[in-house]
Amino acid sequence: MILLSVVLFIVSCNKEPEPLSKNSVINGHVSLSDVTEASINVSVIATGPYGSESVITDEDGRFSFVEMGNGTYSLEYNKEGYGTIRQFGIQLFGNDTVTVSNFLLFRKVNEYFGVPNFVSVCSGSGPYYMNPDLTFVCIETTYHGSSIHNFPVMLFMDVSNDVSCNSYVYSCPANLVDYNDEDRFIIYIDMRDLPFNKGEEVFIKGYACNTDEFYYGYLDTNLGIMQYSTLDEKRFSNVISFIMP
Repeated sequence: MILLSVVLFIVSCNKEPEPLSKNSVINGHVSLSDVTEASINVSVIATGPYGSESVITDEDGRFSFVEMGNGTYSLEYNKEGYGTIRQFGIQLFGNDTVTVSNFLLFRKVNEYFGVPNFVSVCSGSGPYYMNPDLTFVCIETTYHGSSIHNFPVMLFMDVSNDVSCNSYVYSCPANLVDYNDEDRFIIYIDMRDLPFNKGEEVFIKGYACNTDEFYYGYLDTNLGIMQYSTLDEKRFSNVISFIMP
């Protein structure tokens, strides 16, 4: 009798959970940051208490999961050439339809782009077209290029020299750039945006990233921090520092 009870207990422990209902639906819509893409066709994976299943969006980006069991689900959005985005905490109670918010996928940075190193940093005026009374962090880089449009570098700052994309106080895109007399890129950061105190040493590191994510990115509610799905942790600059004036 004891042996039988142990066997039944083991079998019950290994048995997959069964949903109380299987009549819920998850609907959604995905867009691409590259509007020249002919069709959306994103892979969406739903993971919940009963395993995972996937669907492909239609050409307009719509998708639907049907006959879903009750429980809490996460969604993962994938498309080749784009960053992966995840959504958590989607709850189905049974006989209900949940429509998730529209998600925007961003194209990854060209694999041939190399993040420049930082040569020097100081505080001073911005580009000629900016208000001369404003003070900027001015970072001279090793980058020589023919265009300053959509410079794909995200900057991360911290009061520790261990600053990284996983350990930082503030992040911002390196979108405000110009050339110096040697045709090197200068990155400008508006001092008014920085959350640091006067006299603090601030360390800066840059990573390859589609900087559009800074403006239209998403908050990972599971981790509680902003996510940059196109950020490449293997492509980064050296660390440089300045004293907050």
